Amino acid sequence: MQRFLRSSHGGSTVELALTIPAAVLLIFGTINLALISFQTVRMQVAARDAARCVMIGRSCTGTNASVNSYAAARWVGIGTRPTFTWSGTGCGNTVTATVDPYKLFTGLGNISLKLATKASYPLQTTS
Repeated sequence: MQRFLRSSHGGSTVELALTIPAAVLLIFGTINLALISFQTVRMQVAARDAARCVMIGRSCTGTNASVNSYAAARWVGIGTRPTFTWSGTGCGNTVTATVDPYKLFTGLGNISLKLATKASYPLQTTS
């Protein structure tokens, strides 16, 4: 028994078993952060294009259905397709894009998040 306790064989296996979960979480976390950033930017671009389309009256009639279909055609992304809603209050057109739920895979399980972004045209500035 004492010979077994003093043995150093297998020490690197134990170290590997302790560090693998942290490395997997770090890798999946980095990938998911990149995917969330990509998804949010693509939603922002589609919402901005839809708000501009309503403003210039090209092919959007200013209804939620037409704005949603126009923005969905402009959206290029992965995963769940966002829902676009239009609001014409204030000085300009505002289109909001939301994805609920966005499934985030952590390597150990799934987490549900809500992603949302908003775009206005013309650009609203604060003084």
